Amino acid sequence: MSAATETTEQQDRALAELLELGMAAAREVQARLLAAEDAKAVCDLSLAFNRVSRAVRQTVALQAKVGRERRREGRDEAAEGRRADEAGASRRQLQVRAAVERRIWTEAEDDEAERLIDELDDLVSEEALYEGFGQEPVAAHIARICGDLGLRVPPPLGKVAPKATEGASAADSQQPALSGPPQSLRDSSPVGGATAWRSSA
Repeated sequence: MSAATETTEQQDRALAELLELGMAAAREVQARLLAAEDAKAVCDLSLAFNRVSRAVRQTVALQAKVGRERRREGRDEAAEGRRADEAGASRRQLQVRAAVERRIWTEAEDDEAERLIDELDDLVSEEALYEGFGQEPVAAHIARICGDLGLRVPPPLGKVAPKATEGASAADSQQPALSGPPQSLRDSSPVGGATAWRSSA
């Protein structure tokens, strides 16, 4: 049990006990008030009953206030968690899209590359729909989408491909897997376009 949970339970028990004691005191004062015959005693007991009743009402109001604050904190924490999940999913989509787009421009010709990039956007968006998208390793998303697009699946992180595959150069097959999101093609490509960028690699 965490310290915060233990403190919360202690507070709840204390308020519940205060309410119970207050109600017991109110009943006792009321019983004495009903049995009193002396005018001064009736006045004193009436005043005591009002004070005890006010204490009971304050305890009930405090319990309600604490409950509202906890519910609000719970909603705030849930909303913060959703925002964090959404931000993580957005970063993950950018990472996957950038890594696969780099492989597309490396392996495909211009027209084919444009078609694959359009398909890439759909595949990444589809992947992001599944629960746990942000928890699965980036490399798993990249490998799966590369396979769907007919690209060479990149080797595991920190590994290199053992040999060149058909239609690919040995230099390409020995390229290590990306350990993070690469620089975007727009920033890294020369003005001459995708073809010039590939030829200069």
